[in-house]
Amino acid sequence: MSTSRIFDIDFDLELRWPLLGVSLVAAVLPLSTSPKPNPPDRRLYTFLVLHLLWLATLAASAAWGIDATFAAPYLADICFLLTAAALALPLAARAKPSDLDFLAHLVVAMAALFMSTALAVGPGESGRYAAFGGGPNVFVRIMGIGLLFSVHLALSRRRWLWFCLVPTFFYGMLLSGSRGGVVSIVAVLGLALLLKLTSPRALVRLIASGALLIACMAVLIESVPGLSEWFDARFVDTLLGDEIYTSGRDLLYQDGLKIFLDNPFLGGGLSDFPRRHSGGYPHNLFIETGAASGLVGLAPLFLSIAVVMWVAVTSRPLANDRLILLLAGFLILAGSQFSGSYFDSRFAWFFFILFLAWRSPADTLRTAAGVQT
Repeated sequence: MSTSRIFDIDFDLELRWPLLGVSLVAAVLPLSTSPKPNPPDRRLYTFLVLHLLWLATLAASAAWGIDATFAAPYLADICFLLTAAALALPLAARAKPSDLDFLAHLVVAMAALFMSTALAVGPGESGRYAAFGGGPNVFVRIMGIGLLFSVHLALSRRRWLWFCLVPTFFYGMLLSGSRGGVVSIVAVLGLALLLKLTSPRALVRLIASGALLIACMAVLIESVPGLSEWFDARFVDTLLGDEIYTSGRDLLYQDGLKIFLDNPFLGGGLSDFPRRHSGGYPHNLFIETGAASGLVGLAPLFLSIAVVMWVAVTSRPLANDRLILLLAGFLILAGSQFSGSYFDSRFAWFFFILFLAWRSPADTLRTAAGVQT
């Protein structure tokens, strides 16, 4: 995130380093006066080891790449991924339920800022909307987590006015033109249904809520002038039409898979795919990892996600506070299968760490009861 992506000036400054430095200081300084750390789920440590092992193998794969100059920016991205995890840990260790409200308001405010900015700037040459130079595929993820946290504030905190923002953020997702982003939010909502199914009554309630949500979105698409035509042209025709438009993703996937199959154990190195595509990337986190570090890198990546899913399934019924953190993480992870590189997945791991470390009041009571027995 350089200044040239935000302001039309010649002076270019990389903003990520100072911003992350300030964030880490702000997270660590209050630790001396904050309450005693919450006892984390021991599976959090398993996740952290696997996550660090994944990043370590990616960084090490730069050593067996052909041209190390292409690996340099990706090594920087791996450093940013480490700092995202480092930022999440002190927050999760001492977080209180009220802190999640602050995080939710912050996310919704950020999404509203991006939405208003995108509308003010207008669409790009392709007719797709974005803000602050991030591109439509970044924009759609911010709209998605804004939508999720708006629903969370409305349902979990009984603040029904937050529902008013849900159509706004869904509208923003459609304006982005990101088909992968829309597929991701649908997949995440399906995951929420599966995790909240605890009784036939809950099933009926969830089906009714889903039907109402779909009906509201259909009304929005049909009522906004030109939105129905844009939806058909960008989403329906390109996905279900006679000629499916892939934006060249199929060719990128094929090249990434070929690099992986040529050397399935170690991959081609961190620089191999970027070197072949002039600094590009496969737009799929798993293929990118396999192409760079082979099975050595894919194994800890898959296992770390498996740990998150195992905790989610064995902790049912999930408290709403933990559920929203899990869904936000999976929304970013799902979007990373269609666009972006390592750096664009950073908030998936941030939310997963918060999910694994979070302790709702019910969790604390269960832990105390277990200790007493």
